[in-house]
Amino acid sequence: MCENPEIAMCGSHITEFGQKPEEIISTRKVPIGNDIKKSIFKRNPFNHMSVMYRKSAVLDSGSYQHLKFMEDYYLWIRMYLKGYKLANLDMVLVNARIGNGMLERRKGFDYYKSELRFMKYLLNADVPNKPRIAGRFLVRSHIRLLPKSLLRRVYKITRK
Repeated sequence: MCENPEIAMCGSHITEFGQKPEEIISTRKVPIGNDIKKSIFKRNPFNHMSVMYRKSAVLDSGSYQHLKFMEDYYLWIRMYLKGYKLANLDMVLVNARIGNGMLERRKGFDYYKSELRFMKYLLNADVPNKPRIAGRFLVRSHIRLLPKSLLRRVYKITRK
C-alpha cells in the first residue's frame, strides 16, 4: 500500500482447511487487475479476511453499514462506485479454517432476503447492465434456500 498510494483497498486469495492447517481443502481465488471490474457485480471479488484498506476511503464511502451478512461486499461496491481503485494480489496470504457451521451461516431465508435487499440497492444505484445484475442476484438468492447437501456441492464447484 505504501508503494501504491492510488490503491484504496487490496486483498488476496485464501486457502481453506478443515481441521489441520496443512491439509488444504480448497482455494478461494479472487479476480486480479481489470477482472475486478468485470466481476464486482457478479460476486464479492474480495476475501474479507485478507483485505487491507485506507481508512479515509472507507470513511468517505460511508464505512460499514448494516446489510445483514453482506456489510463487507456492500462497502466494496460503494467504494468502487465512488471511483476508488481496488486491487487483489495474485497470491495466498491467509489460510482459513472452514466448517464449524459455515454452510449454516450462508443459507436460509434471512440470507435470501439479504441477497434481495442487496440486489435492490444495486438496481437503484448507477450500475451498468441492471437486467443481468437482477438475474444473477435472483439465482444467488435462491441458492441460499438449498438444503445443506446441495449448498455444499455449489461451494465445491465455486471453490477450486
